[in-house]
Amino acid sequence: MRIDVIPAGGNYYRANLHCHTTVSDGKHTPEEIKEHYKKHGYAVVAYTDHRNMVDHSDLNDPAFLALTGYEMDFTEGPSDLPYKFRKTCHVNLISPEPHAAHREDPAGYSPKLVNDYIKWGHEQGFLVHYNHPEWSCEDQNDYDLYEGFDAMEIYNHGCYVGGWHEENAIVYERMLKKHGRLFTLATDDNHGDHDMCGGYVMIKAPELSYGAIFNALKEGHYYASWGASLDEAFIEDGVFHVTAPAAREIAFTTGIRHAHRVIAPEGGNLTHAEFQIDPADVFVKAEVVDHAGRRAYTNAWFL
Repeated sequence: MRIDVIPAGGNYYRANLHCHTTVSDGKHTPEEIKEHYKKHGYAVVAYTDHRNMVDHSDLNDPAFLALTGYEMDFTEGPSDLPYKFRKTCHVNLISPEPHAAHREDPAGYSPKLVNDYIKWGHEQGFLVHYNHPEWSCEDQNDYDLYEGFDAMEIYNHGCYVGGWHEENAIVYERMLKKHGRLFTLATDDNHGDHDMCGGYVMIKAPELSYGAIFNALKEGHYYASWGASLDEAFIEDGVFHVTAPAAREIAFTTGIRHAHRVIAPEGGNLTHAEFQIDPADVFVKAEVVDHAGRRAYTNAWFL
């Protein structure tokens, strides 16, 4: 029996799911964002301006889809302490439809506030994503207390090029072990020129429509990347298979102390790797590394 971790059918659509424009603190207008991302092979952008959700479906065309969303923040006090010293939790919400309204913004910083907001988001049908934990100065003591995120950022390009260690594979594993089913994202979180077209997801969907793309995100039908590519990820007869066009390494990790890494021969390419699953693994996921050291990640598949 074959289980497709990424659907075999459908088309891949490249998407940036964390984007800021002149609606909040970004440099570029929504129209300029569309032009730039289309030029670089993107089909989807989720517009997630700070505390401000705007329907940009007027930008849609047969080759481009604007998703409606916004970014919410929760920041600890006291307010007279410089912002850079205070912990914060940033949350992206993606609307199930272009026309929606967001909730009055709460103030403060606590697990209860965040969890109440996640719950409210789900009641409205939103996808709720956890953003850049390193930049936010949060650690395991903080994100262990959050409940119900649909996905977390395994890579945030804007933070990464800004100097932060925002490649969060270890955070993703810790959250999986604590919270169970959780998807992962690579995003730009772009505000200017230097932080565009770095982190993205490759969504597998039957068509480029709002409903099809939202459903694919909800079901985890995509992989996250900051440069590496993969073709297929599937499980057959207890073996996890990953194929990629030209990898340097393919690594498999699980929910227990059971893992495997396949490395290409010197000067060669790795196009396929497989991993024998142990029924006790809890979950299994794969990471593809290209020859430049960039990564692509499957979502964790729970057994």
